[in-house]
Amino acid sequence: MAFISLLVYAVAMLIRPHEWGVLLNDESSIVRDSLLVCMVFFALHRNKNFKVPQFSLMVLFVGAIFMSVLAAGWLGGAVEQSELFTRVAFVPFVLISGLVDSLKRHQVLSVLIILAALIMVYNGYVQSIDPDGIGLVGNPIHREGTNTRITYLGFLADPNDLGMYLVMTLPLIFYFKQLSPVFFRFLHWGAIFAMLYGIYLTNSRGTLLATLSLIFLWFWRKYGTTKSIFIGLAGSPVLLFVMSNFREISPEDESAQGRLDAWYAGYQMFMGSPLFGIGQGGFTEYNRLTAHNSLVLAFAELGLVGCILWVTLLTITALTLLNIADRKYLPQELAGDPKLSVVAMQESRVAITLLYSLAAYVVSGFFLSRTYIPVLYLFLGLSAACLGRVQRAYPKLPASCFYDLKFTLKVSVGITVGAIVSIWLLVRVLI
Repeated sequence: MAFISLLVYAVAMLIRPHEWGVLLNDESSIVRDSLLVCMVFFALHRNKNFKVPQFSLMVLFVGAIFMSVLAAGWLGGAVEQSELFTRVAFVPFVLISGLVDSLKRHQVLSVLIILAALIMVYNGYVQSIDPDGIGLVGNPIHREGTNTRITYLGFLADPNDLGMYLVMTLPLIFYFKQLSPVFFRFLHWGAIFAMLYGIYLTNSRGTLLATLSLIFLWFWRKYGTTKSIFIGLAGSPVLLFVMSNFREISPEDESAQGRLDAWYAGYQMFMGSPLFGIGQGGFTEYNRLTAHNSLVLAFAELGLVGCILWVTLLTITALTLLNIADRKYLPQELAGDPKLSVVAMQESRVAITLLYSLAAYVVSGFFLSRTYIPVLYLFLGLSAACLGRVQRAYPKLPASCFYDLKFTLKVSVGITVGAIVSIWLLVRVLI
């Protein structure tokens, strides 16, 4: 029953049928109530999965959000912002990481994520052909001069967020394509092309680059560095053609100069409050435009403490997934066990898929301010669930077989400090 309640919550959060024009219900109560019901059933669930490192980091990250606003002198805002993140990101992360405790459950939730994406694409297609730009669910298309960009509902009402969700979902379809009989694969190719078409309709350059990065990453893992570089150079004319068909650079917030100005403002905010930042949600109070970069937003609003925690959360997830994907955690004496080998192979496929989704977020997040977007923590929850399942399959293996927290922390500190220095150098040269 707990997992069923999680699926109900996922439908309310992603598909949001209660917000469709024919139903038009109160958005906040439906999503909140379904989350509360799921939390009640989760309390009775046996596999809580609190031992994964992502859980501790998420707890600390909530604390960093609270401290960032409190340090800015606003206790009420600290409570409000940390409560909001807890509700839309932390609690869903905990529920997903604990309730998706079997491969079958992972596949069921993944199918729901894909179906939600296909509904969004079809809604966008209806928007694109409707004279008034109204979608199937009653929401309008986004217009920027002569350009149109499809949207959805809730936290995916922004075309960039919708594009990010679609490109992060794309690897899930390839996962099922691998598992399906050959005569069913035309369905998967249909879903893949629909997803690519939806990404095109979002007209998001960051999402396009994320999609191309996934293609390059696949070539690199399959054929190695040399062949991937050659294929990339050979395909550059196609890349230029595709890029030219996306929306023009506007003279407003998405120009190159606008991004540099926002990054410079983020650096100044960080220098003014380097430890805890200016407070979560405060960037646009100091600058007209948002940061246009998830990492810049993190160190500007959350300071060194919050940014390092956020980067560590992403880094340890990536390294753990890579370890599971390559099955490096398996000692020689267990590698030959037939039953455990099947588990290792199955979870390896899951880990590779989630690695691609995380890579899609990192690339698109470089061009967007999406540090706190719920879709990221949905996929982080799936990643933590994957680690939890492997650890239960191999209960005698120490945590050090799957991740090295000290090494990850060093890498994360290096990434954070390197990013701050790079932003300073970039703006000094180009502004």
